[in-house]
Amino acid sequence: MSSTPSSKSLDINVLRRMSYHIEVFEPIVDPSNDNIDVFVCFANGAKYVATFLTLAFVVETMKSDKTLGDRCEGHYFFWTDAIIVDVLSLESFDRVVKDLLDTGDFNFAFVFVESEQPSQN
Repeated sequence: MSSTPSSKSLDINVLRRMSYHIEVFEPIVDPSNDNIDVFVCFANGAKYVATFLTLAFVVETMKSDKTLGDRCEGHYFFWTDAIIVDVLSLESFDRVVKDLLDTGDFNFAFVFVESEQPSQN
């Protein structure tokens, strides 16, 4: 089953040519075992979000679910707009964003949040 980008998503060719910055509003507590929302803000004011998480976090969550009886006793793991990485870091986030833009998969991995007027610096 394939997913399609949000109807509000910008064309990937437009996004590729635009500068962007990454925003993270929470501290990374454990870079090898955690999850965090990552926002990508483009020069035109468009903002996207995805949750980055580590494989260790997935495994730990499934073990916990098995004990607690959640998600069919840990039979599956589900997280919308999730990107699994080996380590949580700004360098890792930037590397993933660049690759997703280069491959054209950005709109499949990130969700459009809003469009703001770009700041005039």
